Amino acid sequence: ELTSDIKQLVVYNNMGQVVYEQEITGDKNLQLDVRSYKPGPYLLKLITHNGERIVNKIAVVH
Repeated sequence: ELTSDIKQLVVYNNMGQVVYEQEITGDKNLQLDVRSYKPGPYLLKLITHNGERIVNKIAVVH
């Protein structure tokens, strides 16, 4: 299962700045509270224990 392989979560704003970073400690569920984020596009990067990087675009809409 992918979630168990993830070791880090990083969120970048549209300027490429890190707005959130979290080390993952074996939790099966990941939740990201975006209520304080400005509306717009963000990049969500997941890094696995073997170094694989999974990048997804997300949009915050309030």
